[in-house]
Order: sequence, then C-alpha cells, then structure tokens
Amino acid sequence: MRDETRRQDHLNDLLGELSRALELLAVPRAIFNRTLRYEDVITWFIDNRPRGGVAQAGAVLRGPAPGGRLDIIQVFLDGQHSVACGPGGKPYGRRLEVHALDDELSEAFGQSDLLLVQ
Repeated sequence: MRDETRRQDHLNDLLGELSRALELLAVPRAIFNRTLRYEDVITWFIDNRPRGGVAQAGAVLRGPAPGGRLDIIQVFLDGQHSVACGPGGKPYGRRLEVHALDDELSEAFGQSDLLLVQ
C-alpha cells in the first residue's frame, strides 16, 4: 500500500511538471489530421531523442481540445522522471491536436490520461 501511495504521489508530481511543460511549450498545437497511432508516438520518441543521454524515458499526456479533438503532449523524462529540458529550459517535447487515437494507443492509456514510455 505504501509503495502504491508513493507511486501515486510521483505520478501527481509528474502531472504537475507536465502542466508546467505545457506552459513552456507555448507553441501552437500542430494539427494532426488523422488518427494518432501508437507507432507514431514511439517513432517520434526514437527519432527525436535528445543527445547526451538526458532522456531516460518518455511521457504522453492526453486531454480535451476544442471540437471534440484531443490535446496530446509528448515529452522526454530524465533519470529522475522529471521533464527533460534543453539548456534554455525549454522541455524536449511536442504538442499535437489530434482527431482520435488508434486502438493500440487507446488501450495503452487505459483509464489514465498519462502514458509512461520506457
């Protein structure tokens, strides 16, 4: 039970960091006019991994967007599971607005709006 409480506290802290990262990613959402696939998410993490070993994992946060679409935030995490940032403090990540998620990505999220990728 104690481990589960710690895990939940850590996830809550991570959600707070992701919210702050969202503010720093104050760029317009890229509009993704097709279904976002699990493969798209993983490929982006592989192709955009920052150099220097700062990124140890990834996180994907989903939330509502206008018009029934979904807001997706993808960021890299450091070894402490905090949002990895570049020298200027900007998070390594992207923000998308998507129409839908494929079945595999929806299943990976389950009932949560946060997906951790190792």
